[in-house]
Amino acid sequence: MITLTSSRGNRRARDSLSPGTTDRPTPLTDLLSTFAALAGAPAPADVDGLSVAPLLRGSADTARHDSLYFHRNHHGVTARQNAADHGRGDRLAEALRHGDLKAIRFARGQSRRAPDDQWDVELYDLARDPGEEHDLAAARPARADALVKLMHASWAPAYPRRPFGVSVEVTGRGTDFTVTATLANGSARPWGAARLTLDTPSGWTAHAREAATAHRLDPGEHLTAHGRVTRPRVATATTLTCHGTAHHGDDEVTCTATAAVT
Repeated sequence: MITLTSSRGNRRARDSLSPGTTDRPTPLTDLLSTFAALAGAPAPADVDGLSVAPLLRGSADTARHDSLYFHRNHHGVTARQNAADHGRGDRLAEALRHGDLKAIRFARGQSRRAPDDQWDVELYDLARDPGEEHDLAAARPARADALVKLMHASWAPAYPRRPFGVSVEVTGRGTDFTVTATLANGSARPWGAARLTLDTPSGWTAHAREAATAHRLDPGEHLTAHGRVTRPRVATATTLTCHGTAHHGDDEVTCTATAAVT
C-alpha cells in the first residue's frame, strides 16, 4: 500500500474551492489526479484521469478528455435490471463519448474479439437526448462507425504500470535479512531531495550499504537502497516499514510501504 500525504494538509484545498456547476463530463478516473492536485501531492502519470482542480478553484482553463471510453463485461445483473435494459444487461458492451455524441455497442456473444458485424450499435446525441431514447445509428452511420473505430483505438489488452512511490523487498532467513527499498517517481514532474528511511523494531539492527538520498529524481527515475537487517535470535514475526520522502513543488510528499519478516 502507498499512502500519499501533503505537508500543507487539507485545509488549503478546502479553502481554495469555489462553488459552481459545470457541464464538463467528469469520470471517476479523474478523482485520483484531482485529489492529488488539491493536496499538493503527485499523481501517477500513467493514469487516464485528468485533474479538475483548476475548475474547482474557479478557473475555466481545465483539461478535458478528447473522448471517454467505457467497457462492461459482468454477468451479475438481476432479471429486473436485464428487463429494464431490454435484455441487454448481461451482454458484453462498450461505449464511447466524443463531444455530445455517444455510441454504444452490444456483443451478441461474450467475446470482445467478435467481428464488428456481430455487434449491435446505437448512437445518441446527449445534448438533445440525455435520456438516450432516440437511436441515431441508422440515420448517421458514418458517425457511428467513426466512434466504433475510436473504441478499437481506446482498448488495451494489458495495462503495464510505471513504478510509483515506495516498494520494499526482504530476503533471507534466520536472523539476517537483506532489504531492498526503492522510491520511484512515476509522476510527470521532477522530485527533489529524495530520501529513503527504514523503521525497525526495538532490538533490531539495520546496516545501510549506501546513502539513501538523491538530489533530484526526474520522471521515470528511481532511488534504490540496499541494507542488511539483523534481528534478535528470539523474535516473533514482524513488519518492516520503509518511508520515502521527496519535494514535489512546494510540498514534501511521503510514501510508505511495508514488508513482513517471518
